[in-house]
Amino acid sequence: MSYREDSVWFDHSRSLSRAASSTGGSTGGSNRATLDRSGSTALVPTTDDDENDSDSDDGSDHIIMAVDQRGSKMGCAYYTAADETLSFMEDVELPSADCFDALKFQVNPTVLLLSSRMDDIERAPLATGEDGDEEEPEKPYRVLVRAAGEFAYDGGRRKLVALHIGQEYGPEIIVPTDHHDVSAQGQSKGKLLKLASWIDLNSKISVGCAGAVLSYLKRRKANEEGSDGGDGLHIRSIELFSLADVMFVNADTICSLQIFENESHPNFHMQGKGGRGKEGLSLFGIINSTRSPMGQRLLKQWFLRPSLSIDVIRERQAGVAILLRDDNSDVLKTLEKSLKMVKNIPKILGQLKRGKGSGQRGGEYASLLTFTTEALNIRSIIQDVVGEQRTPIFNKIMNTFDVNSLHAVRQLIYDTVDFEESAAFNCVAVKRHVDDTLDNLKHRWAGMPDFLRVVAVDVATNMGLPRDIWSDVNVGWYPTYGYLLSVPFGFAEMLSEEGYRYEFGSDGAAYFKSPEMDGLDNDYGDVEGMIGDREIELIYDLQMLVLEREDVLIECVRVCAELDCLMSLAESAAKYKYICPTITEENIVEIKQGRHPLQELCVASYVPNDCYLVGGRDTAETDTETSGESDEPSMILLTGPNFSGKSVYLKQIALITYMAHIGSFVPAESAIIGITDKILTRIQTRESVSRLQSAFMIDLQQIALSFRLATSRSLLIIDEFGKGTTASDGAGLACAVFEHLLNLPSAQRPKVAASTHYHELFESSFLLSHAHLWCGQMSVAIDSDAEEVEDQVTYLYVLKPGRTLDSLGTVCATLNGIDKETVDRAIDIIQLAARGEDLVSACVQLSEGEVGELEVAEAAARRFVEEFDVEEEEGDGGGDGGGASGGESVRAKLERVLQGVMADD
Repeated sequence: MSYREDSVWFDHSRSLSRAASSTGGSTGGSNRATLDRSGSTALVPTTDDDENDSDSDDGSDHIIMAVDQRGSKMGCAYYTAADETLSFMEDVELPSADCFDALKFQVNPTVLLLSSRMDDIERAPLATGEDGDEEEPEKPYRVLVRAAGEFAYDGGRRKLVALHIGQEYGPEIIVPTDHHDVSAQGQSKGKLLKLASWIDLNSKISVGCAGAVLSYLKRRKANEEGSDGGDGLHIRSIELFSLADVMFVNADTICSLQIFENESHPNFHMQGKGGRGKEGLSLFGIINSTRSPMGQRLLKQWFLRPSLSIDVIRERQAGVAILLRDDNSDVLKTLEKSLKMVKNIPKILGQLKRGKGSGQRGGEYASLLTFTTEALNIRSIIQDVVGEQRTPIFNKIMNTFDVNSLHAVRQLIYDTVDFEESAAFNCVAVKRHVDDTLDNLKHRWAGMPDFLRVVAVDVATNMGLPRDIWSDVNVGWYPTYGYLLSVPFGFAEMLSEEGYRYEFGSDGAAYFKSPEMDGLDNDYGDVEGMIGDREIELIYDLQMLVLEREDVLIECVRVCAELDCLMSLAESAAKYKYICPTITEENIVEIKQGRHPLQELCVASYVPNDCYLVGGRDTAETDTETSGESDEPSMILLTGPNFSGKSVYLKQIALITYMAHIGSFVPAESAIIGITDKILTRIQTRESVSRLQSAFMIDLQQIALSFRLATSRSLLIIDEFGKGTTASDGAGLACAVFEHLLNLPSAQRPKVAASTHYHELFESSFLLSHAHLWCGQMSVAIDSDAEEVEDQVTYLYVLKPGRTLDSLGTVCATLNGIDKETVDRAIDIIQLAARGEDLVSACVQLSEGEVGELEVAEAAARRFVEEFDVEEEEGDGGGDGGGASGGESVRAKLERVLQGVMADD
């Protein structure tokens, strides 16, 4: 903590006060390098009580979600720490727990608050204690069960009123144009009426959930600050979201279509919070090339919530189209460099407000300086983009990026913060000539080593100390005592006799207080401490000035995130040759030469195929029709051999529809996609030991959910339903499902793409021809004369009308390593079944080898009976047969006879 330089002793315990200026008063951090004013550096190990949490983060990436259910309705509210937004959902009917899972996928929470009445929905073990209790390691989020009273409507409403919504220092909110004028109302009643004009207070469950979220945030704030938490919650804005504007996709759809693919990192320490790993081969993985953390978060939100608004989708498409222009390629490269420098500005501003920033190399101020510089560059670059006048994203940039505010923030930081000195001190240092008082203190501090050296020599001379020990006489500042004189212990008694006041001793030296030291205390004091205190004041003033323009900075980074997402979509479209689909209100999916976006990356060549589906018409359209309905297909039913590409084709239809609703371009030659409210799948059986159902029961639940949720605007993907039970039961169920979907009224008939291996549906006329059914097959080329099985079938992966008569399962078995004897036996059984013979009787017939073994055994038995009278031998030799003639036992003679029979054969 101390060192000697030029024979002058200095104590630098007070250097912590300099480090405190890095965060406006906080001393948090790791090892800090502090620099004394003479230029030397010393490491000062420090700790931070706020970093004792195992997550070692400030919660800036957290999403706290609260869910409650009452009867058949469910409500939800969640808080996003990144942009300090509290979001409400309109209360919705809850058909099943799958809707709850879908909501979790869309929000993607890190902390899930459940009412105690919700235990039956989240079946896995839950953390039921206070905050910080044991969490569920298998889940990417913490689950906390709270008392039902925290979700009460009255309590939630009071907490919302206390936020001062709409006032100068309250959260901002998107206000409807017909909001109430409450200027003449009483204060409490006026606040409630104003709240009702912004938030649907009829959604009582969601309002209660908001109260639970606010209670959690208050407890968290109290734990962090060691106080009662107060009302100073960081709620920047409040928004109301509705599932009516978002495509419904549940966990089965996300998993089956491989929208996201979480791969565990081989290094445990790189797996992230809650066991999160890296993104594998997935739709999000191949499209995501965002450069900024806010851009990646926004793009993931787009993927989790595909939009049903044609205006929103077309706005994104227009932005992607402009970015794909060849004459904008150079501008895009410059934009990419600028976006890479955009940090998580909401998080940085939140750290400044909470005083938890890092002072390393200027910390948050360095990031803000970089952001404002790059934001100004982006606004300047946008003016060079060709065609930006017609694109909303570029208009947003021109209107949102307030040049004066950005310049002001940039100039304030640039003129105030000395980044070179900040890097040396590992804290936020103030430049020279910013404040006269600070400059004078620094000038005084710079001369202190020489000045104290002179004081030490003068004291040693006045005391008559030998000249050879002057180098061991030092003057320095000590926080508790002020300036002290240190001399070797051998002269301590001499100084005591002269009236010097002894304070303490250490390291072979004695420390004294003298009138000269008292004078230094009065005239100079702790110069370094005063420098640190003054810098804290100046940095705090800078902090307040920056935060005055917080809203401008937040809006700028939001627009930058949107631009980053559009550039990512444009890059993937150019890289993988995607085209812009036509989005329409018409209930149709028409795809020309469509491709699977993931499968085409895993094969040498991909064969594209078409798709044409038309969903049921709305009631208004149906009333205008004649009694004869259109014969346009609402269902595609595929047959074809195993391994022929049926499943890939079905997924490709769903993925193209999904991508179109994100605003992305799609892998096709052309595409017309009607607004699709849900994508429901029965593709993959997601089994788990935590679910007490068989695989077939899970399949049935997926179909039942599709029946309950499907509308005429929905897209259903059904791949080989019924294969989990007997052939007769499976065929019957599959047929019934297809007939049900085809025979629905026109206003309810969804778009369906399905596949099956139950050929008896057609052979036995179980599934009658229907005007809205189109049967297709994945074609193959068969060469019966080929010697090798591998050469007998060539998969063409081409969709054509009609149906196939054989699934070629035995060929697929051979190609995948099943031995020839097993395959031949399977072919025999298939042929018997085709001839209508009894398979039970056929399966009990003996093979040639078994017949031969039986004949040998029969011949041995007959010869034994001829040569040996069992009853006679047993009468002569006793019950054990030991008295056979010639001393030969019955067993030995039987073995001899059997060997003779086998030798004759």
